[in-house]
Amino acid sequence: MQGKFTELNGGGNVKLALSKNEKNEMAIYLGGFFRTKDAGIARVGLDYNNLHLGFAYDFNTSDLDRASNGKGGYEMALIYIFKKVKPLKINPPCPVY
Repeated sequence: MQGKFTELNGGGNVKLALSKNEKNEMAIYLGGFFRTKDAGIARVGLDYNNLHLGFAYDFNTSDLDRASNGKGGYEMALIYIFKKVKPLKINPPCPVY
């Protein structure tokens, strides 16, 4: 929420582990999300060891489709996953993930 504007997003991914070998971890994702009164989002992803590569396409469901000519937008993400984290010297009130 910001001023009189509100945005609500929801959705999820399904993950299929292809390999649980610690030296060669692989998984694929398939997901769908929505942004109320605005867009739907289809997403696929791939994990390989410490890397995650994701592709998404969002398509308009609002009046914005006039500005985009009925076309959505592609998105790509490359994420590095830190698996070993230096322990904290204090005990935080919430768990660290």
